[in-house]
Amino acid sequence: MAKLLVISGFLFFHIGAFLCLEFNPDGDTVKGATVSLVCTIAPSDFTSPISLTKDGSLKTSCDNTNLCNPPNSDAGRYVYSSNSSTVAVTITSLRHTTDTGNWTCSIASSSKEYTLVVQTEPSVTTFINGSSTAPVLGTKYKIVNLSARSYCFFPSTSSANLQYSIGISGSVLPLTTISVVQLSAISVGCEANEFDLQTNVTVDIDSSTYAELSGKSNVYFQITFTSSLGTQHSTDYRFGPYDFEVCSVGQFWVG
Repeated sequence: MAKLLVISGFLFFHIGAFLCLEFNPDGDTVKGATVSLVCTIAPSDFTSPISLTKDGSLKTSCDNTNLCNPPNSDAGRYVYSSNSSTVAVTITSLRHTTDTGNWTCSIASSSKEYTLVVQTEPSVTTFINGSSTAPVLGTKYKIVNLSARSYCFFPSTSSANLQYSIGISGSVLPLTTISVVQLSAISVGCEANEFDLQTNVTVDIDSSTYAELSGKSNVYFQITFTSSLGTQHSTDYRFGPYDFEVCSVGQFWVG
């Protein structure tokens, strides 16, 4: 039934539940976590049961007195609940293969969707290789090749951040964004949907991208991958040291 509201001389119509359904998780949707998908409605509009569906299949229907039919499903991993303003499904130990999908909460002709993607934060992020050109006396130590990998990652990402510090405990400074190669996960414990992410970068201080390294010594490198949740995963150690100074005869290079 339409409700007529008068606010500061203007007329507004609020029809049914069309303007008040919200549907969101109450935490990060990460593999292994327990998360509730919560459908919120104004109590005055919760006048008939709200249904929850996943990928078009009805999972439960709940009224505003915590009566859900059924109260749980999927071997008890999905537990349903409600009160005067919410209907929720609590999922224990999130899994990509069983829980990812399109969830919908509906009442009358109003509905809200939430696409659940169960994400994986990587188990390890590390350097797998580092090499450099042989330094020549009287010249700069100019090229370093680096490779790093982040294991069991989902969803994938297309870039990572190359950073450096002066000294192994110095402040980490940004250098540039570098591209990432997506590989099928080969690590023990990775699931079929997960990826190993690898980046290969050539640091050449004759390039304008890396010019700021010129003249610096005791340089260490770090690579950081950022997940879709915004969590940063840096290599478990910094690679170095490298010197990018001009050498004089009789000096030794470290790298």
